[in-house]
Amino acid sequence: MDATMPYKVMHSKVGIPLPDFIVRGDSRARGANLQKFRTNQSSYVLHQTSFYPLTVTLWNLQPAPTVMATTVKAFQAAAHLVLSQM
Repeated sequence: MDATMPYKVMHSKVGIPLPDFIVRGDSRARGANLQKFRTNQSSYVLHQTSFYPLTVTLWNLQPAPTVMATTVKAFQAAAHLVLSQM
């Protein structure tokens, strides 16, 4: 599982618009990923580990320089590095 598809949607690399139910989060920290999405809270493990919440969580973990990468390959390399350090 990775956050490549949100990157492609956010940077118009695919013909898929951002769905209305995906709401941008609020981040006021310096250097934070300003493109974070709000996550829906759930007490069900099945929901927490399903595609949508897990992908949003992986996207939100990425720092600003990673989500602002200029190519898909650059994003994937940076995202892999971030996730491997966790």
